[in-house]
Amino acid sequence: MFGVLHEKCLNHLTFWFVSIRLTAFYIHKEKSMKKSFVAMLMLLSAIWIASAEITVPHFKPTVSEEEFDVLYYQFKPMTEYEVPNENQDEVSVTKAFKATFNGVEGEIRYSLFTETGTNTPDAIAIWEKVIVMNIAGKGVVYQPVAFDSKAVLDEFNGNSGRTYLILAPRSKFGEGYSVIKLDSFYKKGQGLCIRTFLCNDTEFIGIKDKKMNLDSDFVKYYHSFKFMDKNRKGEYKRPKK
Repeated sequence: MFGVLHEKCLNHLTFWFVSIRLTAFYIHKEKSMKKSFVAMLMLLSAIWIASAEITVPHFKPTVSEEEFDVLYYQFKPMTEYEVPNENQDEVSVTKAFKATFNGVEGEIRYSLFTETGTNTPDAIAIWEKVIVMNIAGKGVVYQPVAFDSKAVLDEFNGNSGRTYLILAPRSKFGEGYSVIKLDSFYKKGQGLCIRTFLCNDTEFIGIKDKKMNLDSDFVKYYHSFKFMDKNRKGEYKRPKK
């Protein structure tokens, strides 16, 4: 919509463009603005204002399956459930499952965001950063690791992705959990899928004695969703497994 903004003073516009779209969604959903959400957006504003060049992202929280959807695979150790509203104050959950991997209980949550225009890699990263910061909570340190784009295409039918390991989250989203593994996947022309694994024991995410266990349930059931293509009518069709 606005393309690339080149002056520092105009970076305010980028921040408020993102924050207004997200805040409006949550006000509509909850009828009130949450202090934690506002605080996180203000923190991100300070970061973005210091940048010399910013691209405006074109995403919005998904509100219907017709608008944007993915194919979910519900494996035997998984049970679908509804996340309490108080744990969705910062980021809404589209689909969620309770699961038991290697004898450890945890959750798998999906949050979808519909693409509403053309997004550059920087624009995708900006929107993703807002979501990750809200899920992690204020002051929590984490580093993104990019997935190989070919692997994302082959395994999830997407275009790009990143993963984060969040320890000791300070958000309502992560309440009751000490570890969140967050995977962000993007498919051009459709949107962003944020998948989170929440637990209190890293064996749930396949890590034992600080080493990845390739025989773990986490690895076995890692491919728990896939982006769908559309037919000529614009309707989603089920991909081949």
